Amino acid sequence: MITDVLKFPDDQPPVNLVFGCVNGERGELYRQMADGLMGMGNNHNAFQSQLVANGIIDDVFSLCFGFPRNGVLLLGDVPLPEALLASTATSTVYTPLISSMHLHFYNVRIEGIEVKGERLPLDPVMFDRGYGTVLDSGTTFTYLPSLAFEAMSRAVGQYAEERGLQRTPGADPQYNDICWKGASDNVDALLEFFPYAEFVLGGDVRLKLPPVRYLFLSRPGEYCLSVFDNGGSGTLIGTGSVQNVLVTVTPLEEDNVQLQLKVTPLEDNVQLQLKYDRRNSRVGFTDIDCEELASALVATANATAASSPSPPPPFPAPPSPPPPPPSPSPPPRASRGSRSSRGSPSPAASRPHPHMMLHHKHHHPSGGGSQLRKEVAQRSHWLRLR
Repeated sequence: MITDVLKFPDDQPPVNLVFGCVNGERGELYRQMADGLMGMGNNHNAFQSQLVANGIIDDVFSLCFGFPRNGVLLLGDVPLPEALLASTATSTVYTPLISSMHLHFYNVRIEGIEVKGERLPLDPVMFDRGYGTVLDSGTTFTYLPSLAFEAMSRAVGQYAEERGLQRTPGADPQYNDICWKGASDNVDALLEFFPYAEFVLGGDVRLKLPPVRYLFLSRPGEYCLSVFDNGGSGTLIGTGSVQNVLVTVTPLEEDNVQLQLKVTPLEDNVQLQLKYDRRNSRVGFTDIDCEELASALVATANATAASSPSPPPPFPAPPSPPPPPPSPSPPPRASRGSRSSRGSPSPAASRPHPHMMLHHKHHHPSGGGSQLRKEVAQRSHWLRLR
């Protein structure tokens, strides 16, 4: 462990933060856009927990998993811009965090899985085994117990094959991927070939899974499941299942641990905010466009700076986005080097997963080489990752 000094661009004094070091390196990061992992687990040594302990932020942080790029990390209780809220209708539902599980993870309870509106015949007890069900921003794919994986893959495959798709082994012979060819490359057309699915969480909270959230593009017109068999080790909900979601976590009291999810109904290509509101022991999912959120935060920061008696230098406006492609982008391609430890992973809080979802080939908030934009509110900061 090492200590370094962190200073945000405001009048607060710099603080000493402890950073962990890796014991070994296998080389995956050299083949990815990311430069490293930032630990944001549910423990006192995590990056955001140290900021809270030093009085820099409130005990809340949020991640917006933009796709195919433009993610946002919010540190503290950053209010969403009013102009953006006025144009976005949102509703909120909550699910408890499981305090009896592992305190270093963000555990929730899965009560069932539905595919095309039908509940799969699964005993929900299976999702509590091993390390339970973990929301893991350091893992790209989603991993289910064997019986759940088999039931979900069978239901998706039956639906796809009834619509004329052909089962294929996938492009990479190293893996036993479950794939189908014959679909359109257009994301908007995926529902013609693949069903909606849902993870039903505690309190009947439904985490909707349009096809783009459980598939990856292997080759043109060929899609593979991005959900994998994890045996009896536990369940990981990776960032692929919440891409284009703003996730907000309110940290937990150790003797009153709850996680709550802020969820809104999804339309095609709609993005979510995932909010970790640990003060109130909850995690929230919010429908929002991550790129619009980043731009709105920049505009709000510049307006605040312009009206301040002693304004800090204003932030530059974000660059104009590139011209849109002729059709919406397909799910991310999985690179050969980014999938090397796909089998039976541990949550990233205990062992980082090699792929990371906001580095914008995939989406993980620690994406290296990203340009970071910072804004200081009362006990809050936000960073834009590009």
